[in-house]
Amino acid sequence: MRQDHAATATGHCRLSDQSPRLPDGKDEVLVQSQQPEQPMIPLSRVLIDDIKPFFFFSNYGLTLFLIPGNTFENFADEVGLLRELTYRQKLSGSGNNKDLDGRDPYYDHFVLVDDTTFALAGTARLQFVPTLRPGQEAPSTPSTHSSSTSYLEHVYPGIKNCLMARGSHLEIGRVAISPAFQRQPASLMTLFRGGLQAAIAAGYTAVYGLVSYNHFQYPGSVNDFFLRSLMLPPFRSPVAELPPARYPRAFRGDEQHADGACQTIQQLEAEAQKQLASFRLPVLLRQYINLMGARTHDISIAKDFNQITEILMTADLTKVPHRRLQHFVGFPHAPVYRKFPWFRGEDEDEVAKNTSNLTGPSPQERDDKLREQTLTAQSRPK
Repeated sequence: MRQDHAATATGHCRLSDQSPRLPDGKDEVLVQSQQPEQPMIPLSRVLIDDIKPFFFFSNYGLTLFLIPGNTFENFADEVGLLRELTYRQKLSGSGNNKDLDGRDPYYDHFVLVDDTTFALAGTARLQFVPTLRPGQEAPSTPSTHSSSTSYLEHVYPGIKNCLMARGSHLEIGRVAISPAFQRQPASLMTLFRGGLQAAIAAGYTAVYGLVSYNHFQYPGSVNDFFLRSLMLPPFRSPVAELPPARYPRAFRGDEQHADGACQTIQQLEAEAQKQLASFRLPVLLRQYINLMGARTHDISIAKDFNQITEILMTADLTKVPHRRLQHFVGFPHAPVYRKFPWFRGEDEDEVAKNTSNLTGPSPQERDDKLREQTLTAQSRPK
């Protein structure tokens, strides 16, 4: 990590009055104080200045930024440290000091920052692949979507071409929440809320993401029951013509499973807990299903990474009930996604018309407010 000054900010723009209720429909008490024993990764004053133009929105004392892949190098140290810190806590770290790969510049990235400390609270990477516009030729560079530029393509060789033939799609990956902020339900919620808003506004309805499941934590019988159940209705998506995984998770065929008795992911978790009380769903899996109505497509093993199980989730946002979707999108925000070449959303007049009934300051006013903040640098020992 760079040896420079950390910074804090006051008067950070907030949209907390526009924040949605949490997924289960019940407001929860958010833990605002950080436990001192949990390590935090502060952003330097230089990085704070770099990140300002990419402001997206704020809620619950957290601010989300969407940075382009060609600026990722500036944030690589902090993001790599956060990933390794988070994944190692779940026994699935890379084994290195920083969890980075050469694919990061080919993704855009969410950077979630705590308003009070300007510590890095969470990250995720996103790869928006648009439908070709009329008359537009396909990229001539064969490596545009390859194993070296997309982790999804690495796990499922050939999947990117299949998805591009179907239309625009969004790949989400490397979601990580700092241990110091995992007691705040809003941390992960803010990342997913931002992903939904960016996707819908930019004209994307197909979402794909790999969810890590550390099968080493549980007995084989529990893993078989849980994973086999995910590969059956109502949790599995209709079988689509997509390439197979490089390293598929094999099933014998005689595994016990829920047999359709569980209609929700919470019920499936409860059934697994009858076998092992300590069983817990992967947090990301719950978010994919509850927020996006996602379904399982396939299951693979990360044999060339950390050896754990990866569940491919797919979501068609056109099938999410409009009322539920509007619960998480349509809030006041700065339309930073318009700066990116993959944007395929409505024109400015349509956006103005569709957002005219939203309360709160305009995106430009919020962006100006953020730019004008007074940052108080605090010296840190080198």
